[in-house]
Order: sequence, then C-alpha cells, then structure tokens
Amino acid sequence: MITSKDRYLELENSYIKETIFHDDLETNIWYKTDNNKKAIIWVPGYNDYYYHFHIGEKFIKNKYDIWALFPHNYKKCSESFYIDDISKYFLQIDKIIEKMDDYNYESIILYGHSTGGLSVTSYCSLGNMKDKISKLILNSPFLDFGNSTHSDFLLKYVVYYIGKFFKKICLREINENTENKLKDYILSNYYFSDKYIYNGNAPIYSGWVYTMIDYQTRFQNGLFKTDKPILVISSDTFTNDISIKKGDDVLNVNEFDSWMSNLGDNVTNIKIENALHDVLSSDDIIVNQACHDIFKWLDNNI
Repeated sequence: MITSKDRYLELENSYIKETIFHDDLETNIWYKTDNNKKAIIWVPGYNDYYYHFHIGEKFIKNKYDIWALFPHNYKKCSESFYIDDISKYFLQIDKIIEKMDDYNYESIILYGHSTGGLSVTSYCSLGNMKDKISKLILNSPFLDFGNSTHSDFLLKYVVYYIGKFFKKICLREINENTENKLKDYILSNYYFSDKYIYNGNAPIYSGWVYTMIDYQTRFQNGLFKTDKPILVISSDTFTNDISIKKGDDVLNVNEFDSWMSNLGDNVTNIKIENALHDVLSSDDIIVNQACHDIFKWLDNNI
C-alpha cells in the first residue's frame, strides 16, 4: 500500500484545519505551510476530498505551500452534496485567498479535479479574486458529461430544466452498500477516511445537474477563456469497465479534447497512459509520471 492508514493519519495531523463561517456557507480548509513564496489551492471533485498527502509532500518539497478546500459537497457538510450553483464554490475560494494574503505569496496555483476542474475554470473568468491566480492545473476536468447521444439529450433538455425550476429533487439516493470498484481499487493503494467520502453512491440532486450543465455550456460557448497558463492532465483512454483498473470511467477523454481550445491559448494537454479518472490516485508509477510532468510544467511557466 502506497499510503497506509498510519502514514495517512501522520500526514493529516501535520495540517492546520480551519473552518471559516460566512453568510450561510462554511469554508473548511486544511493547509500546510513552510515559508514558501508559492502556493497551490486544491479543489477536489464530486464525492472527493483532499486525501492526497503523497502529492502534498511533493509540493512542499518543491517549495509550494498547499491549501486544500473541502467544498460544499462533501460528506460532513451540513447540507451534504446539495448545491445548485457553482458560484458558491467561488465564495469559498475567495475566503481561502483572503486567508492567504497574510503569507504574501508571489504565485498562487489553482488546481481542480473533475467537477473541481470545472469550478476553478469558471472561477478564473468569474471569481472576485481571479487576478490573484497565476496558473491553473486541471486533473480530468468535468467539461462535458460525455454520455451517449440519448443520455445527453435527457440530461440537457429534460433533467436540466427540471433542475432549473425544482432544484432539490433527489435523482440518486445515498447508498453506502453499493459496490464501488473504483473506490475499492483506490483504497488498495491510498487510504482515505469514510468520514468525508461515501464509499458507495453519493446523492445526486437535480440542482447539481442543472448547474453543471449550465457552466459546461458556458465553457463550451467560449465564455471562460483565460490567458493564464493551463495544464490539463488526464488518462489516455476511456473505459466502461473499471475492473480492468486502468482508464477514465467518468469522462470520455477523447471527446473532451475538442473543448481544449475553449480554455485559452496557453494550454498544455498531457495524456498519461492507463491513468484513472483521478490521475493522482492511480498506481504509483503513473502518479510519479504525472508529478514529473506537473513540476516540469510549473518550472517552464514561471
């Protein structure tokens, strides 16, 4: 096991944990600093959280402080998994950046995985403090649902409008007993706590589908282009069968290639052989390759 439970707990305890309350939203952050001049803000995906201490240690070693956001849809949130507008994440990113002001960073990198990737892409165009962000790293960003034509029609023309007007309809109930082969496989390599993440099915609400499609459509219409340097890392293949333990089982990585130009004119797109949907939760050899590519890119985009 690459990250054992004991090692996980040791590293988790090395982070400062803080909750910032503002209006009707709470921002939960874990951060680790070492008097560095650069920092990364980590925004995870759906039913996900920052358990990637193996990556955090590499950032610290490479002179980056790390700040991890627990977004609105994680298991311990008082309104677990209900969100009807991605812009609520913008407020949370704002609060982290405000907190970071005391550290006088020369460079702040914004990182997002999956739905977190869509959120940070949107933030760099719409966020109040977007000018404080110098670079963007996207790990398999959720830029399109990537379903079949039939499913795509149902999502974009049926569920979308239901979610627009009736936001709290639960489309999928919580079911911790559902087999999740991907989570089981990741757990065989990296420990994570079921206090923060569902091992089975997490709930899906109509309002969540609505806001995902809304922001994906805006992105696909070219409304979120930025001149910031962007790195996109993803698997080189899509799979319908995660039991083979390779490939992205969420996004059709071949389809979303067509959207890369909508990110901006300074985009580096790296595909990594046999990586999982979360590239940085793949096998150790894949993670090491991804980290090599990330830090090489950061060094070349000072």
